[in-house]
Amino acid sequence: MIKNEHFFNNIDDLIGYMKSRYQYISPLKLQKGLYFLFAYYTQLYGQKLQMASGLSEQDFSDYPKYLFGEDFEAWRYGPVIRDVYFKNRNGEYTDDFNEDIFEGDTGREIQLFIDDILDDLMRTSDFNLVDRSHEDESWITAYHSGGGTGTIPKEDIVKDYSKNS
Repeated sequence: MIKNEHFFNNIDDLIGYMKSRYQYISPLKLQKGLYFLFAYYTQLYGQKLQMASGLSEQDFSDYPKYLFGEDFEAWRYGPVIRDVYFKNRNGEYTDDFNEDIFEGDTGREIQLFIDDILDDLMRTSDFNLVDRSHEDESWITAYHSGGGTGTIPKEDIVKDYSKNS
């Protein structure tokens, strides 16, 4: 049985962690970083959860279904979490985060996962990340059906990334 629905119950901890690792993160890279972290987490750890039915429950019980619970909207430049956009624009984020979040084997594994993905994303240009996010069916559908700001259902992101594994 999964203990929590989300690894980060407060996305501000993840953003604080991101800001503690990198001196500057552009607004686009912050949003696309969150999106790809969410998507790749569901691809990697979601697959483990799906496979767990045939394995020992203890092997996968510490992996939450999602990295965090916030919803993405399909904006012109790709997936965006509205509250994060405005808080970041207003300078409300710092490099503070709850360091205890990465305790234990699961926490350390997820921290390494985040570090690997972020290191790759930070080497990629903002607009390459935008272009890549525009390839996702979940963004395309939500953007065109929502008039430019439609909510992207989490399960649609999961479907996009589970078919790529």
